[in-house]
This record gives sequence, C-alpha cells and structure tokens, in this order.
Amino acid sequence: MTKREMFEAIINGNITEEEYGEAVWVLDPDSVVVSYEQFDRKGVESYYSTATVYMMYDNDNLYLAVIVDSPYHFCNLAQADADDMWSQECIQVNVTPIAPNSAFYLDNDYWDWNNQATQSQEETTEKNLMRQYGFSVNTQTGEQLNCLWQGDNTRLNPTFKVTRSEQQTTYEVAIPWSELGAADAPFVPEQGLDIGVSLSINSGRAANDFMNYYLRDGGGVIGRNDWTKIPVITLD
Repeated sequence: MTKREMFEAIINGNITEEEYGEAVWVLDPDSVVVSYEQFDRKGVESYYSTATVYMMYDNDNLYLAVIVDSPYHFCNLAQADADDMWSQECIQVNVTPIAPNSAFYLDNDYWDWNNQATQSQEETTEKNLMRQYGFSVNTQTGEQLNCLWQGDNTRLNPTFKVTRSEQQTTYEVAIPWSELGAADAPFVPEQGLDIGVSLSINSGRAANDFMNYYLRDGGGVIGRNDWTKIPVITLD
C-alpha cells in the first residue's frame, strides 16, 4: 500500500484516481479473488454488484475508498441501530496492525471471535489488535451510519462519507492509526510493516434480502471470521 507524503484527502465521497491513484482491487463475479459463497442468489439470475477499491495511507490515517456499482441500495436504519447494518447495504472492514500470518494469529485460537469460551476475543479486544468497522447510509434520509463490531469502542473516530447516486454507492473512509493498538501504545505506521485489511460488501434489495461478496482469501469478516485469511498489506 502506497504512502502519500503530501496526501490531503477530502473525505466527501468523491473518488478520483488523481486523489487515490490506481485501484488496489477490482471485484466482480469473474474475479478469482472474490467469493459469493456465503449467501444464495435469492431469486436473481446473476450477481449484480461490482466494486472498485482504493487504498493508501499517510502518517495519520488509513484511507479506504470503495465504489459499488449496483441497481440496489437498501438501508433504512438510524445510527442508533447501526450495529444491524450487516443485514442491509454496507461495507464491513477489518483492520489489524499485526500481520494475519504472524505467530500471534497462527499459533493461537484468535481467529474464532465467536468462541467466547476462549481468551482470544478478550485479548484482541483488550490489546485492540483487531477492529471491525461498518459503514453505510440510510437510503431515505441520507443519515451517515458507522459502527464498530470488534475492538475498543471508546476509540471510534473515523472520518467517513457514504453517498448514493444513480447506481453507485461510494464509501470514503479515513481510519486514524491511533485507533489501532493499545491505548498506551498506539500503532505507528512505518515503511515495510505488514498489516491486515479485509473487506466485505453487502448488497441489499430489501430488508433481510441481501447478498455479499468478499475476497476469497480474505476471510475475517464473513462466516467464521478467520483472521488468518485476511490479506496481508505491506506499507510501502
């Protein structure tokens, strides 16, 4: 992932290659890195969403921009119910300041965050080594929605903008590096470090009628939340 020394991102939902450079992922049904395995097609003849993903960083933030092309966007939630956005139109984003293929994840049971009987959930939350965000926009009101499903909720301060125009939903997010890591030892980005970033795109036509797709080798969001499968991103 490229660092922009003079990058002055304006988080307004207007994504350009002049601002972000080339896309890092282009996701569509023909891409070998995309999985639609989690949900069936629910009456549609083909998967109808494609997406383009941009990513970069500076000393202060991780920047993520996602353009989803879809004829549908259903989200009728308010911020008070934002934790439920996973069942409607949204993106889910995992960020970890430790490489997913590191011993921390591979040698322990940290991947199964649903297993409350282990210490893995408590330790990753206490050390704030995994953060899972959600971002969306209410289709009718335009209310901006965000939530944090995993991580220290007292440190939730992303800057974001989600817009819907014609068939495109655009997500633009700046996640402060200071949110990652322990409160007394926040993550500091350095060239050559490996981190993990995973993305799921949920596409909905109506309440409780949605499909999603995600990086095939980039679990950690859907299903068993296998954090060892999150893509490894090297900071250039």
